[in-house]
Amino acid sequence: MLACNDDDSVDYTEYYGWRDENNAVTELFLSAQSTDSAMTYFNQRVQSLKEPQYYPSFYHFVHRANLDSLRNLNPRKDYRPYSTSTLSVHYTLYQTDSLYAKVRRQGGWTKEYLRNPGGLLDSLFFACADRSPLKADTIESYQVKYYTGFTPNGVITGWGDILQQMYIGDHVVCMIPWYLAYGQQGSGSSINPYSNLFFQIELCDITSWGGNVANK
Repeated sequence: MLACNDDDSVDYTEYYGWRDENNAVTELFLSAQSTDSAMTYFNQRVQSLKEPQYYPSFYHFVHRANLDSLRNLNPRKDYRPYSTSTLSVHYTLYQTDSLYAKVRRQGGWTKEYLRNPGGLLDSLFFACADRSPLKADTIESYQVKYYTGFTPNGVITGWGDILQQMYIGDHVVCMIPWYLAYGQQGSGSSINPYSNLFFQIELCDITSWGGNVANK
C-alpha cells in the first residue's frame, strides 16, 4: 500500500518490513472490531474524508464532555468543529516502536492484545494474553503538549478526521495508520517512515468556528 505522498528520490526499502508490520496491526484492528467491537480497545473508527480509499483511524473515548454544563455558554460548546475551525488541543504521543517491541517480546500481536483491560483509560494500555496490562511509553518531547491556533484540515489527516467527531472537553485515545499520519516520509527523528501513531487527544476549546454554527 502506497503512502499518500511518495517521494521517488528517497530509498525507503529499509523500512518496508516496518511498513508491513504496521499494516498487519491495522488489519488486525479491523478484524477485531468486526468480531468483538464491544471488547476492543479502539472500539470506534472513522473513515477518512480526505483519503476514503484507505483503512480508517481507530479511537476510544476516555470521557465525553458534560454537554449540559456547556450549552449555556456563548458561543455554544455542544457542537463538533468544522474542518476549518480553529482549535486548542492537549495531546500526548506514544512510541510506536517501543510498544511494538513490547508486544513482540510477549509473542506477537493477537486479538487478545486489543482487548480493553478496563479502568486504565487515562493512559494507553493493552491487555496481554494473560490479561495483565501492557503500557505504552511516551515520546518524551511529546508528553502533554498543548497547541492552539490550528485547524482539523491543517494537521495530519487522521487527527483531522477524529477531531471532527469530538466535542469540547472530549478526551480520546486513538491509533492513526501511517498513511493517514506522516506517511512514507515520517517526521524528524521521532517518527519513522511508515509508522502508525498512538495518541491521547483532548479537545480543549474551539476558538473560532470557521463555519455557520446556525446550520449545525
